[in-house]
Amino acid sequence: MSTNYARWNEVYAPQPRRSNGVLWLVAGLLTAAGGFALYSVAPPSEPPPPVTAEVLRNLSDPATLPHPYVSLEFKKIVDPKIHRSGRGYKNRPWQAYYYLLPVGDLYVVASSDTPIRPGVIQGKVVKWDMPVNVGALQEVYTRYPAYRSKIAPVQIDVGNYSDPPAVSGWPLFFALIAVGGSIAAVVGLYKMLTAGAAAAPAPVSAPAPAEAPRWFQPR
Repeated sequence: MSTNYARWNEVYAPQPRRSNGVLWLVAGLLTAAGGFALYSVAPPSEPPPPVTAEVLRNLSDPATLPHPYVSLEFKKIVDPKIHRSGRGYKNRPWQAYYYLLPVGDLYVVASSDTPIRPGVIQGKVVKWDMPVNVGALQEVYTRYPAYRSKIAPVQIDVGNYSDPPAVSGWPLFFALIAVGGSIAAVVGLYKMLTAGAAAAPAPVSAPAPAEAPRWFQPR
């Protein structure tokens, strides 16, 4: 009885199936491909809106702006010849150039990683609290006392617009879809590989020889 059951189990017992793994793999690959495709064609973030010199001249709190980044054309700038450099996080070198940007009868102090010239300037309107920038602002007051009463209460960190550096909005949604699809594809591949490794059948012992009838046994 045990021998027959073992053979039946070996032949007719349900074997591991790979269909679930294939579905996971195919669905994951399609989802990942779609997510990456949509991410690549997602519309870029809007550029910083242009503002007028009058807006910056009367601005006291950057939080009141509809957008933290601004774009404004300056036909002339004042270079106070103030340059700072050093090493920051992880000993990475940094440098900053400081300028006075005219806005009406006032000047906005701006910092830039590279020298700038008159023209369209983009940057983030802030109020400096870092010691290096505050020190540079004090140096402007010291070198140019005539400008002290003409300095606007806000400053500009000059730089190309990015809002924010991390992915957000629809690009973030599409990126998450692509990552989820990649994970599903890996899961499907794992299911396929593990389903193929079926357990080895239990060894079947040879049937015992049938006992001869009593009437045939020799005496």
